[in-house]
Amino acid sequence: MQHLRNDDVRKIGVYGMVGVGKTSVAKVVNDELLNGVNNFDILVWVTISRKCSVIELQKKVVKAMNVVITEDGDETLRAGMLSEILSEKGRFVLILDNVWERFFLKKFGILESSGDAWTLLSDKVGQNPISSTDLLLIAKSIVKRCLGLLLVIAIVANSMRGKDNLPIWMNALRRIQNCLLTSESNHENSVILKEQLIKDWIEKELIEEMGSMEANLDKGQAILRTL
Repeated sequence: MQHLRNDDVRKIGVYGMVGVGKTSVAKVVNDELLNGVNNFDILVWVTISRKCSVIELQKKVVKAMNVVITEDGDETLRAGMLSEILSEKGRFVLILDNVWERFFLKKFGILESSGDAWTLLSDKVGQNPISSTDLLLIAKSIVKRCLGLLLVIAIVANSMRGKDNLPIWMNALRRIQNCLLTSESNHENSVILKEQLIKDWIEKELIEEMGSMEANLDKGQAILRTL
C-alpha cells in the first residue's frame, strides 16, 4: 500500500512459488482500495490464463471495465483505444493475477516512457522505411508531437507502414501539427461542434482519404478523441 501511494512507482510485481499467497495478498490490496480512501479513479482486476495473448488480455480488461473498443485484430490500434480510455478514466490501478509469462505493457496499451512510444512506431512501421537519417529525424518528431498518445501513434504507424518517401513523412508530420493547431484555434474562439471540426479537417485535407466520407469521419473522430 505504501508503494501504491508513491507517485514514482508505476509497477509492482508480486512473485513466488505456487500457493505462497500472491493472489491472497492482491485480494487484500484490492479490498482495501475498494473500501478505503485512495487517490485512484478506477480499479480493474483481471485473471490471466496460462496462455494469454495480447488481444485476449485486452478483451479481459475491456470486459472488466464495461467498455467497448474495436473488434479489429490490430493489437496496436486496440492498444491505442485502451490507452485513450484509461487516460480518460484518470488514475487507475490494474491488477493482473496469475501472470505466467513476461509481456510488455506498451503492447497492451500502457506507455511508460517516450522510448516505448518510439518502439511502438518503429515496430509497426518497420525498420527499413526509417533507416535513413532524414526519415529518422521526422519519425522522432512525429513521436514527440504525438506526446505519447498511443492512438495517434497507432494511426500514424498504420498509414506510414512500408513507406520510405521523405515528402510523405514530412506531410504526415505537417498534418499532425495542423490538426492540433486547428483544434486549438477553434477552442479559443468558440464552442465547437465536433462533426464540423472534422469536416473542416477533411476539407483542408488534414485527414488522409479513407475511401468514403463515413470512413473519413470515423478516422477524424478517433483523432479528435485523442486530442
